[in-house]
Amino acid sequence: MKNSVKIFTIILILIAIFSFCSEDKNPLLNVSHPEDWNVTNSEDFHGNKVLATGYETCKECHGVDFNGGKAEAGCYGSGCHESYPHQPEWSEFNNPNSHGAYIEENMGSLANCKQCHGDNLFGGTSGVSCYACHPGGSLE
Repeated sequence: MKNSVKIFTIILILIAIFSFCSEDKNPLLNVSHPEDWNVTNSEDFHGNKVLATGYETCKECHGVDFNGGKAEAGCYGSGCHESYPHQPEWSEFNNPNSHGAYIEENMGSLANCKQCHGDNLFGGTSGVSCYACHPGGSLE
């Protein structure tokens, strides 16, 4: 009888040990970015992070060209940065890939521009004013 109590006790102790050790007490989050990463007025907005530290660390997951990389989530398209970082032809006059063509294609809407360049287009979170190239307040 004493042996069966000892064996039963040992089994209970082993079950308790394995149960305790197998439970993850500090699981890692399954996300790489904070919840408000894409909310422009959030403290956690990725644009603020990029302005503060650059985007070298982004390349590790999103690829050196930001087209997806191992994260399989690029920065372009899907309502995100359809044209950012801007291609070299972005500022070429009469180029079909220029910002002028992009704005014309979007019926003159500057809504996407304002997300980074600010409501008044004086730079916003991008720090680049549209009026640096369009002096006198004319964006035409």
